[in-house]
Amino acid sequence: MLVQKDLDSLLDLFYDGVIITDRDGKIVKVNKAYQRLAGKTAEELIGTDIRSTVGIKIHCNESSTFRVLKEKRPITIMQRVMFENGT
Repeated sequence: MLVQKDLDSLLDLFYDGVIITDRDGKIVKVNKAYQRLAGKTAEELIGTDIRSTVGIKIHCNESSTFRVLKEKRPITIMQRVMFENGT
């Protein structure tokens, strides 16, 4: 069984940025790639609303997280997010 430390280590191996939210859109975990892309530390991101972190327009219209919560079923999408710094 994976423990928290193992999960954190696994997420940090991903090249792509990973952001995990609760059902209300509050950020509960980010990996190192996401921190690099966002230009912020995990401490700065955790507890904040995903819409304010990435951009309200993007996430209100295209967020897979909010779509899954609304439809209550798994979905598959491809999503590209651009940060203000161009990454």
